[in-house]
This record gives sequence, structure tokens and C-alpha cells, in this order.
Amino acid sequence: MVLARLAAEAPVRARADPDEAIFRRDGDHWTLRFEGRTASVRDLAGLHLLRRLVAERGVALHVADLMGAAVGGGDAGACLDAAARASYRSRLATLGSELVEAEVRGDQGRSEQLRGERDAVRAALAAGFGVGGRARRTADPHERVRKAAYRRIQLALERIATAHAPLARHLRAAVRTGTLCSYDPERPVRWQVD
Repeated sequence: MVLARLAAEAPVRARADPDEAIFRRDGDHWTLRFEGRTASVRDLAGLHLLRRLVAERGVALHVADLMGAAVGGGDAGACLDAAARASYRSRLATLGSELVEAEVRGDQGRSEQLRGERDAVRAALAAGFGVGGRARRTADPHERVRKAAYRRIQLALERIATAHAPLARHLRAAVRTGTLCSYDPERPVRWQVD
């Protein structure tokens, strides 16, 4: 009984050459093999993007090409104007001082609250900047495509992590997203990609 339950919960495993890796779509699932371990993952848009990156190892693909998106014009200005950036930076300085005070007083609840707000302000500030510290633009079609690709790839990596954690770690380390996306692992992997 216990063995049957463990077998049902275990990911699909296959004995194979550990250097052979597979990224193959089988109907509404994907067969993923990496380092001698095989898993089946339900189809998701981000898996198609990862498959293409893996198939074109070392090639920097423009995100619009990767997504198959026709990108037109349109721009409503910077995501964060100068006043908003200054306000966020000022709040970060204030939060830093308040956090030091809360920690000196040993107020764990207030410290956690301040850390949460600080992280949210940092994320909002960071969202306003792109590659090289350039201001991101609102309604920029390239930015919308970049964000969509990033979200899809992250969701796929989360799904892969539940079925095959070593593969998810490998892909997180080897896949770069942004305006240019690529798969460039530290050590070569021989992929069978269908």
C-alpha cells in the first residue's frame, strides 16, 4: 500500500544517458528529461518559449520574435516621472531610518511591516527602469511583449519546479529574459527538441 502510494506520487523516471536531455511536446503535456530524470508537465504557453530558447542555445532572440508578436508604435511616456521617482527615493530613505529605529527597539512586528513596505517601494521603483537604467515607457508595445514573455516563462518554470526541481534550477540559471532572450548554460546540454 505504501509502495503503491509512493510510486503514484513520484515523478516519472527513466534510465537514460545523463547527458541526453529531452524537451518534447506530447499532446497536452511535455516530456522533460534532464540529468537522467524524466517528468511530464501539462502544457503552458511559457513551455513553448522555453523550448524555442533551448532549441536555439546561445542565440539572443528579440522578445517580439520569440513571442511571434507584431509590435507597433505607441507610447504614453515614462512609467515613472521625475516627481514619482523622487517621492519613491525619499520614502525609501525614511523607511530605512524607521527600520533602524524599529530594530533597535526590538519591535519585530513593525520591522516586518517596514521591510514589506520597503520591498514594495523598491519593486515599484525598479519597475520604472529597464536595461542600462533607462526609464521604461508606459504603453510601449515592446515593454508589453517583454512583460508577457517574462510572466509566461516564470509560470512555466514554477510548473517545471514542481515536477523536476533540478531542471527548473538549470533553466533559471541559463535562461535570460528581457528585450533579448537566450538560453546559454554554463555547461553544454545535448537537447532533443521536438
